[in-house]
Amino acid sequence: MAVMIIVEALAAGLGYALITGLWSAPALGVLGAGISRAIASTVGAIVVLAVLIKGKGLVKYDLRTAWLFN
Repeated sequence: MAVMIIVEALAAGLGYALITGLWSAPALGVLGAGISRAIASTVGAIVVLAVLIKGKGLVKYDLRTAWLFN
């Protein structure tokens, strides 16, 4: 849930900047909304994978045995 709060906040900030052309970003409109959502989702996926690989949460992902067949 904490990761999703970060992702949504990032998407809102980037979306506002890219849709309206805030700061030095060009005003992209709907394309800016798509780009901001893609960037925020990618950041969220990287954060979730990092938490899984580090083993800080309840679910752990071991890279050594991930590719072994049973």
